Amino acid sequence: MSRLVIDASVALRAGGRESVKPACRSCRDFLREVLDNNHQITWTEEISIEWRNRAAGFARRWLVQMFGRKKVARVENAEVLGLTATVVDALTTEPHKAAAAKDCHLLHAALHSDKAITSLDEKARRIFARACSKAAAIREIIWVNPNVDAEAPLYWLRNGAPADQDRMLTQVLDE
Repeated sequence: MSRLVIDASVALRAGGRESVKPACRSCRDFLREVLDNNHQITWTEEISIEWRNRAAGFARRWLVQMFGRKKVARVENAEVLGLTATVVDALTTEPHKAAAAKDCHLLHAALHSDKAITSLDEKARRIFARACSKAAAIREIIWVNPNVDAEAPLYWLRNGAPADQDRMLTQVLDE
């Protein structure tokens, strides 16, 4: 069983059942696959707040089903001592530092689960990839975007969400 961190960007983009946009459909398909297979989500207070503020109708109903099926792994204190400071210090520009500080809770949650993040935020992915050179703790974090067909996100889920090296943050800058 894989425990995944699912960013609120996926919940927002999932839209409603009636939305026919490809980006919405791919997020809904991803969430359905998580629900229907042997996966859990990692749930922290920070993730809960983001979802509460951003989740669309489909994602809200999906989350109720996840809780109902006991597929939510709560983490009370996901803070990894010194991680945010290490990541922020590894970056060179103020905008990157601010963006990293804002989304670092995803890294904390991932390190308390199976080191896998699902997010549509490619900017955050690139920023965290830059920080890998000095933040060793995040080098093995997997990042999957449900809207990038080349990443085969549904295939990845159906195969147990393995920690494929080519999905790790360290590989982002190599592309």
